[in-house]
Amino acid sequence: MSDPLTDAQCKSDCQSDLQLTATKPFCELLTMSTFERIPSLPKKQRGQRVGRIDNPTYKKQRGQSMVELAVSLMVILWLLAGAIDFGIGFLSYVAIRDAAQEGATYGSLHPTDTAAIVQRVRDSSSAPVNLADASSVTVTVATAPGEACAGHPLTVTVVYDYPLMMPLIGLITGNPIHLTAKSTSTILTPACP
Repeated sequence: MSDPLTDAQCKSDCQSDLQLTATKPFCELLTMSTFERIPSLPKKQRGQRVGRIDNPTYKKQRGQSMVELAVSLMVILWLLAGAIDFGIGFLSYVAIRDAAQEGATYGSLHPTDTAAIVQRVRDSSSAPVNLADASSVTVTVATAPGEACAGHPLTVTVVYDYPLMMPLIGLITGNPIHLTAKSTSTILTPACP
């Protein structure tokens, strides 16, 4: 492994070997000191600032980034809160749909016991929707008159008024949003006469 060349050795090698070749400017560049290679910067005159602070356009735009951040952050947070609100609404719909299916499954075995079907629906969930609250959740059981026997349909409908947390979204969609879930099951017992 060779030792690094000093400036004097590089200068002598370049002058002897490369003097007659086209790479003489490269040799001169190698022999220049670091300060000779860097172009001189404009000198500041007395009492004068150099840089973007003196630029009149820059002075007008100093707070522009902060204003843009504030405006865009408000829009992003509003969209995020709306997405969370609709996500909770979807979760509420899934809860009432599952409750309707639970009631329809129970009703397929006990079609004449409407109060027990409604109670089964109300007991199936307490979060995110409190199904036991009769003021916000309505449960109806429907069968064809006189056909509460095997082979006929039984429909359980659950209606929930989902209150929005975001006040401005309610102007577009209406507040509360009426979520309706229906589940129909075939009655298995008792056998028809």
